[in-house]
Amino acid sequence: MNKEELIQGFEKLKKIIKLKKELFEEKKELLEPLKNKIKKIDKKYSGTEEELKEKEKSIRDAINFYKNEIEPKKKAEIAEKFEKGEITFEQSVEMFKEVELDLKFSNKKEVFVEDLYQIPRDYLIPDIVKIKEDIKKGKKISGIKIKELKIIRVK
Repeated sequence: MNKEELIQGFEKLKKIIKLKKELFEEKKELLEPLKNKIKKIDKKYSGTEEELKEKEKSIRDAINFYKNEIEPKKKAEIAEKFEKGEITFEQSVEMFKEVELDLKFSNKKEVFVEDLYQIPRDYLIPDIVKIKEDIKKGKKISGIKIKELKIIRVK
């Protein structure tokens, strides 16, 4: 590569950087109102969503407790009364119907982190932006190394 080609390459690089900057600014201009709108929506509904999630969990927990703890005990009591002859078969069937909740259950698998240190590296994704911010603030982060890189600066 001669000096002429190097100068041409540098001029092309300046144009590319200028175009990248223009695209970034245009994208930022288009996205900023959307980001603000999303923040407003999140602020408006986040409390309500959390409250509803908590209520839903509370009700589900109560139903699961009844289905797994109380209902089996009541059924056992009814069966015991039937075996002792205290109630008829028909009465036991009716009592079972009253005790039994007519609910459908399905299984749902959720992932919970039990030990962060045992998770394979493939499943750990560092937040580079947060890492850079913390390092700029002077925080030392183990496992992170700062490298000084030479870059071409175009004006």
